[in-house]
Amino acid sequence: MTIGEKIKVLRTSSQLSQESLATLLDVSRQSVSKWEQGISNPSSDNLMRLAEIFKVSVQDLMNDELQMKNFNRGHHYFSEVLKRKSIYLPICILLALFIITFVISVYLEFIHYDRSIIFILITMSGTFAFIAYLAFLSTILQYVYKDCKLRGIKPFLYVLISITILGFVIYLLRRDEITKDDGA
Repeated sequence: MTIGEKIKVLRTSSQLSQESLATLLDVSRQSVSKWEQGISNPSSDNLMRLAEIFKVSVQDLMNDELQMKNFNRGHHYFSEVLKRKSIYLPICILLALFIITFVISVYLEFIHYDRSIIFILITMSGTFAFIAYLAFLSTILQYVYKDCKLRGIKPFLYVLISITILGFVIYLLRRDEITKDDGA
């Protein structure tokens, strides 16, 4: 498999247009097209940047003998983020604390315990839930920002609307159309 064929497979499996990849590399779309067709090869600087974008080694891109078996097809930032357990742990701990404090406060209310203690527990419970939400939201907004940059979209508006779950879903459903519109 040639360098150009590998670039094309990696680009399409990452759901990038030639225009978006060209923008990331600060080259013309025609250059990317020529690389993929085998008319020319990327410079060493561009090879290093391609390897970084696609999370492969430069040797993997250059070696004609290597097949695509070592490449992570369909590599997406968000799926990579979801695989990292370091993101889940704080959110899970905060959600567990939310549930525990909430259940305790409901039980104390049921047995008619002191209202000031119940109020403190409810406040703590809400705080834990809010912090867990902020951690999750931060992950979503980072994803939207990086996805916009990869696709060559100006991220401000789309990061802003992704603060809500509905806005995030709309972005996910329309991002290919947005990429085409911004690229035109």
